[in-house]
Amino acid sequence: MSTSNYTKDLIRVLSIIQVSFENKLSLRECARNSGVCKNKVSFYYKYFLYGFSINEILVKHENNLKKRGRKRIELPIETISYINTKLKDGWSLDVIAQRNKTSSKSTLYLRGNELNINMKQTHKYRKKKKKKDPNKLMGKVKDMKSIHERDKTFPGVKNNTVFGHFEGDTIIGSNHSSVLITLAERATKCMIILTSINGKYAYYIKNRIVSYFNNIPYKDLITITFDQGKEFAYHKEMEKEVNKEFIVYFSDAGCPGQRGLCENNNSLIRRYLPKSSNLNKYSQNYLNQLAEKYNNIPRKSLNYKTPNEVLYELTGLKSIIYDYKCNKI
Repeated sequence: MSTSNYTKDLIRVLSIIQVSFENKLSLRECARNSGVCKNKVSFYYKYFLYGFSINEILVKHENNLKKRGRKRIELPIETISYINTKLKDGWSLDVIAQRNKTSSKSTLYLRGNELNINMKQTHKYRKKKKKKDPNKLMGKVKDMKSIHERDKTFPGVKNNTVFGHFEGDTIIGSNHSSVLITLAERATKCMIILTSINGKYAYYIKNRIVSYFNNIPYKDLITITFDQGKEFAYHKEMEKEVNKEFIVYFSDAGCPGQRGLCENNNSLIRRYLPKSSNLNKYSQNYLNQLAEKYNNIPRKSLNYKTPNEVLYELTGLKSIIYDYKCNKI
């Protein structure tokens, strides 16, 4: 039996109550002598009435203490195996908890070591980049339509309720010698990655984007928003060559947060395509598989649906991923 200060004090109180019980003192008098309330005195009077000793009361008290608190949740081996499989597929613990409903997100994070989860991979900590001075940005794209103009013309863009509004960017490989084009559709969060074998030249970037949008099976209006990089200088030609209603907009200089979805997707892509790699060595088929992987991972912003599930709800299309020759994979 433990001999903590609380236990010693309880023994003292029980001794006073036992003497008061044997002397047939009232509850009020016993409460005054022991320094506890009448309800507690009445509670212990019943124990002494049924013949319990002080030691037996203490043992019962300690047994009750052991039963307090929430029972530890034990996850079945099948559940742990499922969680580890989904983590390898790129799912977050939050998404796993919401989709599977086997346990809460807090439980999964608390059981990280038990599940053999590398918590450094589930938490991506990045240093904040210093904001660039817009006045020091080199070069400007001419005749740009501003993102603010887009928001006034199409109010539904910010609500992410209408399919067809894209964001675009490029990611650069080692020594600035290779480049990939990344696109993201706002309503569905679908990711597209396109090769640009000829490099970061505006003419080839334009051709690759035109080729993709001319083969997407969607007939309504499409808009796309870029940053003010000079690789998008052929935006006017892009609008003319896409064989559907197509409008190009540009975000403000030094404001990547205005295209937050595309920037977030780029950070996900970088897990597989680091800055030190030569991006030309990756085939379009590999890039399609990588994009499709993320398009089949549920997202909290989509109420834990996958981008492809939302795409099907909005358009009836099962995927918007195509190979380099624009044949659906």
